[in-house]
Amino acid sequence: MGCELQGPACAYYYICI
Repeated sequence: MGCELQGPACAYYYICI
């Protein structure tokens, strides 16, 4: 799954699984 800086973790880590 992809992440578009939606969550707090994604803001730091551009890799969201």
